[in-house]
Amino acid sequence: MASGTVNGLGRLRFPEEYVDIIGSGTVRGAEAACTPDDVTVLLGEDFFEDVTEDHRFRSYGSDGIVEFWWRRPEDDGLYFSVKPFRLEEPLSMAVLLRAAEAAGCPLEFQGGESGWVRHLRAESGIQVTGWEDGAEVYSLFSGGGTPPSSGPRWSRQAMKDSLAFLLETDGSGRRRWLERRLGDPERPEWWWRVLGGVCEELMERGGPQERGKWLKLRLWLARSGGAYGVVGAEEAAMELSYVTHRLYADGVFDADEAVRACLAALPVATPSQVPTRGTTVLARENLEAMRLSRRVRVVVEAAAPHLGRVRDPAVRDELAAWVGLRERLF
Repeated sequence: MASGTVNGLGRLRFPEEYVDIIGSGTVRGAEAACTPDDVTVLLGEDFFEDVTEDHRFRSYGSDGIVEFWWRRPEDDGLYFSVKPFRLEEPLSMAVLLRAAEAAGCPLEFQGGESGWVRHLRAESGIQVTGWEDGAEVYSLFSGGGTPPSSGPRWSRQAMKDSLAFLLETDGSGRRRWLERRLGDPERPEWWWRVLGGVCEELMERGGPQERGKWLKLRLWLARSGGAYGVVGAEEAAMELSYVTHRLYADGVFDADEAVRACLAALPVATPSQVPTRGTTVLARENLEAMRLSRRVRVVVEAAAPHLGRVRDPAVRDELAAWVGLRERLF
């Protein structure tokens, strides 16, 4: 069966090691709260890493299947994810669920939103997501770390109150709410937490009218995250692309804005500037070039599903050129 390469340690065996992640909340002992040095000891030194002022991101394996994120400058662990959707051979959700139950760590079905389903192992904090038909595993996710426990904004009720306010207030009210929080050094984390709260609400909403309001709030969060510099341009563009896909499916939005945001967020201007497998040798001395190539690929993959929906011919042609390149990227 398919498995995912994780540096020189070999592959993640399916379903055995995926079940171990579900049960233990770790990837071979590396949990979300681990420091970068701890993860290096446990998973090795063969990784791609991107470091910004706010975040440290690390991707293991040529397929980038295992990812760890930290908040800088303290390098506090935020989460890790395992993304088998990137494998050539899909992993069966049914096989994984049966194997987890047989190993004594069953998952609880959490429902789903448009296009997705989610299962949770509460004891380890691992979420397993899949496509709507439930046939394939999309990702395993652990939100670890040690978020602040003081301050009302971190309580569940405070989050619900914020969401209720944001859902009903007008644009100026949302801007004031956001601007009050721009000085918070932990702004990327609370932005992701609010976004996660919106996603939870979406999973519980069935009617198209209710879903439409929450999706539009998620769209506002995606736009504001980039516009106000709460998160990086690449992160904001990829989130905008994802929520646009959901809105497009509900018939209430077009794709041009999201694709333009992704194209603008690319770290290079033209395909000819990107290191590819044909121009760059897979070697340690080329790590920076490979990391750049990887960043481009992640953004292009976020925009690619919209290729057939773009109305502006120039934007469509530009995206098509990038999509044609992605199989040669690292």
